[in-house]
Amino acid sequence: MTVIPAKHTFTIWQGATFYEALTLYETMDQTQPRNLTGFTATMIIRDKPNSDNIYLTLASPGALAPDGTTIVTSNQGCSITLQEGNVTGLIKLRIDAKNTELGPKSANKIDWKSAVYDLTLRETSTGKTDALLYGGIKVNGV
Repeated sequence: MTVIPAKHTFTIWQGATFYEALTLYETMDQTQPRNLTGFTATMIIRDKPNSDNIYLTLASPGALAPDGTTIVTSNQGCSITLQEGNVTGLIKLRIDAKNTELGPKSANKIDWKSAVYDLTLRETSTGKTDALLYGGIKVNGV
């Protein structure tokens, strides 16, 4: 199934934990959540579209970077959780408060007022990747 990505703007509050929960549905009428078993997700936050200047990366366990390497985010305080089992279709995005504090980018802190992102979902067995969301990120309190 081909997914047409939706455009959405997120707001991050300086010094607070950023948490968003999204539900991905199998059908347009939103009656059947998508089973996310065997998938990984990645959200890359950049200064501008298609830039190599990456501010933060959120990823689920086993997610791959564009260069094919496995993304390790557990030490960055940024993550994506894909809910499997009874609660399907749930995608949880999280950036810990320590990462949303004002500070140097080299310390995984936010030193920017706005950014862009793309959120992709990858089926691990086939390697097929769908773009789910894209858009802007505003930072309040900077």
